[in-house]
Amino acid sequence: IMTVGIGNGPVNAIDSALRKALINFYPTLKNLKLTDFKVMILSSDKGTGAVTRVLIESSDEIIKLNIHDDGPGINDEEKNNVFNPFYRIDRSRNQNQLNSGLGLTIAKALLLQINGTIVLKDSYLGGLEVEIEIENK
Repeated sequence: IMTVGIGNGPVNAIDSALRKALINFYPTLKNLKLTDFKVMILSSDKGTGAVTRVLIESSDEIIKLNIHDDGPGINDEEKNNVFNPFYRIDRSRNQNQLNSGLGLTIAKALLLQINGTIVLKDSYLGGLEVEIEIENK
């Protein structure tokens, strides 16, 4: 199953796509509401014009999410480092105090608990691809 979510803003669109892809496997999702989701545009010169593509595939065996953007990307040498707590690629960039540098660390730890993986790659859009796979048991 491949799904696309359309909604009023990114929170609603992501919520819609995730529900469509996962509701048959996780029926309790119908009782949950996604009310807040942090969207960070890394390429500030593009602002809301930055391109992001989300593809969700689900089957009886696996759930796969691929998120692509056209931002600056991450060098191959840094892709594993960003999973370390409080790690910043460029300390001069994005010094917003609301960011703790724990997001990817927590995401990877949670995914490991449910036999999932997260991998960073180069995107066909020129930026970063985040690939998440979760075994569907």
